[in-house]
Amino acid sequence: MTLIPAFVSYEFADRKELCLSLAAGSAGRVMLVPPLFDEMNRMRKMLVDVMRSLEALEIASFLPDLPGTNESLLPLEQATLSDWQKA
Repeated sequence: MTLIPAFVSYEFADRKELCLSLAAGSAGRVMLVPPLFDEMNRMRKMLVDVMRSLEALEIASFLPDLPGTNESLLPLEQATLSDWQKA
């Protein structure tokens, strides 16, 4: 069964950040760490393809938006390396 990727959110620093999820029905879970800046735009399809391949193996996967990147409401100028490490 092929699942459709869904956007879920996670809490970080009193705000919600988005996370793309393909939550297969197994205990195995993988978090893909997205590349930063413009590279994410080039890699998005490949990462979703990897998530679908993992789903075929019944492994759940998650692709979070880090604070200040992609769909985050935090401006990039306010994001710090420490924020990314904690998120």
